[in-house]
Amino acid sequence: MPHGLRAELHRSGMLVAELAAAQQQATVMRAGASGMLRIGTLSGSTSLPHGIVELRRRMPNVFVQIREAQASQLIADLLLGEIDCIVGGARAR
Repeated sequence: MPHGLRAELHRSGMLVAELAAAQQQATVMRAGASGMLRIGTLSGSTSLPHGIVELRRRMPNVFVQIREAQASQLIADLLLGEIDCIVGGARAR
């Protein structure tokens, strides 16, 4: 297997694990917990504002912090634990 492909598969596996952790955290918050959700978003994402309004409606004790950046920076931030999830579409190559 080429090194580049192996690295991408490893990164994908880490992203799946991070998404599972974010989903678990969201489940806890739905139970009435409070906390901070740090969201990374791609420039120009249009789905985020509606999602945040709905999140705050359902979980008023949750604070949301948004970081807008390029996909490569957001992935790095996610892997470093600086954001909890990434919201936005990915373009097919």
